[in-house]
Amino acid sequence: MEKLDHQRLEKHLSPINQAIANIPSAPTHRGLYSSDTGYAADRAKTDSWTLTACTEAKQAGIEMYTISFGTDISAQARSIVKSCAQDSEHYFDATDAEALSNAFSAIAAKVGGFFLAG
Repeated sequence: MEKLDHQRLEKHLSPINQAIANIPSAPTHRGLYSSDTGYAADRAKTDSWTLTACTEAKQAGIEMYTISFGTDISAQARSIVKSCAQDSEHYFDATDAEALSNAFSAIAAKVGGFFLAG
């Protein structure tokens, strides 16, 4: 097993820590349904927060991989997950367990040179 390179690890963790510090607090979900607005207000708040968090992470130099999973995910949710990815090569659409496993394998192959060991 390869020895952990602490300088390389710090190089990767520093922008992650900075991005985390810049992410606004997550919105609170009331979980209330209104016949007028449905869950639209909470959803809009959450979508905005998610996109802000993704933008902060990418601007900090964090390579973003995303996976949407399932067949019942809305087009809006799928679009947000796709937007959070670094680019189209970093986004995976997994509709079943096999596709999800393949997505994780593909990501692991791309980032295989970096790992944490205890």
